[in-house]
Amino acid sequence: MLKKNYRILIIIIIILAALAIFVLPFKIPYSIDSVAKILPAQQWVLSRGNDGEVLTSTVNHISGENNSYQLTSFERGESIILNLNPELNNGDVVSKGDTLGVIYSSSQQEYLLQLNGELRVLNASLKASMSGVKKTEVREAEHRLAVATSEVEKQTKIVNRLNELHKNEIISREEYQTAADELSILKKAVNVRQAELESSLSGEKDEEINMLNEKIKATENEISFLRREVDTQNLIITPFGGRIDKPFSNDTLLVLSNFDLGVAWIPVALEEAANIPANGKVSYDSPFFATQLLGEVHMTQPVMQLIDGKQCITVLATVNAISNDFVSGLLTPAKINCDPVSLPVYLKRNLLN
Repeated sequence: MLKKNYRILIIIIIILAALAIFVLPFKIPYSIDSVAKILPAQQWVLSRGNDGEVLTSTVNHISGENNSYQLTSFERGESIILNLNPELNNGDVVSKGDTLGVIYSSSQQEYLLQLNGELRVLNASLKASMSGVKKTEVREAEHRLAVATSEVEKQTKIVNRLNELHKNEIISREEYQTAADELSILKKAVNVRQAELESSLSGEKDEEINMLNEKIKATENEISFLRREVDTQNLIITPFGGRIDKPFSNDTLLVLSNFDLGVAWIPVALEEAANIPANGKVSYDSPFFATQLLGEVHMTQPVMQLIDGKQCITVLATVNAISNDFVSGLLTPAKINCDPVSLPVYLKRNLLN
């Protein structure tokens, strides 16, 4: 009898315990386990298009935005010259506004070479003009001066002789005055020839030199303008800070990854979608991490995909405190912490999953 009562008591205790578990309002922690793919929050890709044009695209893995545009707007048919900074290495960390390289067209380079050639010719011409005229021109000026001086000497002798004759009243004053006037003209001619020789010896050609200086200044200004255009309009500038990655690709030149914040793509079974709380906490554990990484749910993408035969959606979550040496695309276990549930709900969800 005692043994029978003991069994009844045990059964009653079990029933009461079961009723307490299902009736009392205590909750059991619940989480969803999955595998996350971790990416940088932003990536900027520099690539070459099918026609040789240089393209960039900015991918925001949080918002899902992908903005692409052509970096260059040169004339069709022009060859494009792209010079990346040779000091940039794979894995280097750069800041916002850093210069990665410069890009310009073949026509810009050819025109710049042409202007530099013209400038060299103009400077050579200016040097020649300022150094004086040729020796033959100097000799010709000296010869003209010598002839003019000789004529003055001859006429001076004639005037002196006629002056004596005029004093002795052998010739008229008019005859003497005519010879004296001719001497005066010849002396003026000597002054002109002397000035010509001095000009030849000094090489001063003001008009020609001024014209050359104006051409040189105009050419230098055009060269400066073209260089500024290349150095400012065609510079490749980082839109944000991050790590440089150079993939093994003929089309992709480099990728800039911003690891200020990470993004996790987490596939979750469709039947668990309603259990994911807004801004729910997420933890990531991996042997590649020194410590556990944390984050929170950002959004749920309502796009279906089939994974291992199960219908799944993708949860986008943030990943805090990652560094620039992080491996983009790393797969790691992830746990989404959901709201606590009662035992029946807990058992029901685990049986379904």
